[in-house]
Amino acid sequence: MRWVSGAAQKMEPGRTGGFICVARLDGLPLWTRTFGHVPGEKRAEYIRLCQEYTRELGRHHELQSSFQLQEEGKNGVAIRCSTKILSIISGFSRDMNEAMLLALGVGTRTLDSAAAAAIAEISNNQKWLEIQQQLLVDT
Repeated sequence: MRWVSGAAQKMEPGRTGGFICVARLDGLPLWTRTFGHVPGEKRAEYIRLCQEYTRELGRHHELQSSFQLQEEGKNGVAIRCSTKILSIISGFSRDMNEAMLLALGVGTRTLDSAAAAAIAEISNNQKWLEIQQQLLVDT
């Protein structure tokens, strides 16, 4: 995750960490981890929201992204990969959160490039293209 959040920090300076959750396809969280710095007063809320996003997408088997739920004002994102649901909440923008998840899914081979492109198209996410370019520069 460090390589993805490092690229994101170059694209959105001043933003810091958050939480990522990996869940079964039915939305049941398997584990939740922090990345970067999350202020103490935000930790419990970030964990709760991150797990909530996986559960919500898990209830909607027909959807690939939490963007399809039309939940304006929410910063967290969840995406459906081939074998897991990934979710994230952080200080980054919603588009950057999704781009980081897509990069993580492709990088761990739980999401192929075509599926990542399709999810990015659903949300009209330009950050996905930008983070791919930044990751190429960083390698």
